[in-house]
Amino acid sequence: MVTKLRVLAAVDGSKHAEAAVEFLYALKFGEETEITLLTVVEPVRTIYAAGDPLLGPEVYRLMEEYLAAQEAEAAEYLSQLAARLREFGARTETLVLTGHPADEVVKVATERRADLVVMGARGLNPILSWLLGSVSHHVVRYAPCSVLVVKLRDGKAPIPSGHPWRILLAADPAPYSAFATDLVNRLPFSPDTEVRVLVVVQQLGRPKPEQAEVRQVWEAMAEAEERSAQALAERLAERLQARYPKAAAELRLGDPANEALKFAREWPADLVVVGARGTSARKDVPLGSVAVKILGHAPCPVLVARPPQFTPTST
Repeated sequence: MVTKLRVLAAVDGSKHAEAAVEFLYALKFGEETEITLLTVVEPVRTIYAAGDPLLGPEVYRLMEEYLAAQEAEAAEYLSQLAARLREFGARTETLVLTGHPADEVVKVATERRADLVVMGARGLNPILSWLLGSVSHHVVRYAPCSVLVVKLRDGKAPIPSGHPWRILLAADPAPYSAFATDLVNRLPFSPDTEVRVLVVVQQLGRPKPEQAEVRQVWEAMAEAEERSAQALAERLAERLQARYPKAAAELRLGDPANEALKFAREWPADLVVVGARGTSARKDVPLGSVAVKILGHAPCPVLVARPPQFTPTST
């Protein structure tokens, strides 16, 4: 029984969006995958949009023609991308909508019961919404499923060259890390992909107690926490080894986000995966601080693995 993977790729014609498509192409998605390519055309912004009696019908006609031309151009653009992604057998369709891009992406992801949204992002900037772009920021926060944000590397699509794929799974004891592990297993990376499951034990920001008995208790607790973290990393790595034999566990001490970013840069990683809680009915559940920092500063694409709101189906 093959589990279906439903992918929604949101593109806008930018080099960042095209890098996201190249990332998908490099994974060689097969017939078990359904890919929807989406472009959202924003309506003409004008103070007369609501209708002004002084604005003649000719102006409205020109606005409608402009919008129609934009939609036709988008459809042709998507058809070219779809033909490329079908090369390895993926079932691919295209969709052109009119509206606000961020809202439409989240809406389509919900309606299509997507497992994964893929989109591009701009380069580094201190503020997350500027860093990712307002659309990417909104989708990462409110999408009902996992989101892959693809960043450019040296102005190009971040596809590894000269070595296998390298995936860093930044894990913690929360259940979202187990979901992230299973999602990595569902993605069609090659078997020689190198995966590192990194668990970071956050060191206490205080000196060891001076009293011998208290210090012994403190040290015992710290050692127990490290053993627990190592065991978690090894369990998750073991879940990956059937598909990725090179999966291995890593343990670090320090700040979880900083250590993950340092590891990603030094290895270097081609993808960082981090688990996140699902969205709520109120749609105001923020990302954790670790996920936010990794999204903002990782030198490579970031996959925010989020359990879907809807019940996944399989065939």
